[in-house]
Amino acid sequence: MESDLGTMSKEKLREYVIGHPNDKEAFYLYVDALKSSSSGQSYPSSLSPEEIEQAVMEYVGQNQAK
Repeated sequence: MESDLGTMSKEKLREYVIGHPNDKEAFYLYVDALKSSSSGQSYPSSLSPEEIEQAVMEYVGQNQAK
């Protein structure tokens, strides 16, 4: 099964990880796949609550337009 893990789609790999919670290799492959496709943006930890709210609202607005 090890060789098949690398060729699975993220959805299939997720299903496999859920069904095999002790398979750490599959879990790490799944997390790596999620990280590699992440379109998340990083922000500095020094943002004020108002700046955080503004960033969230901008993000939500951008995603609603899609």
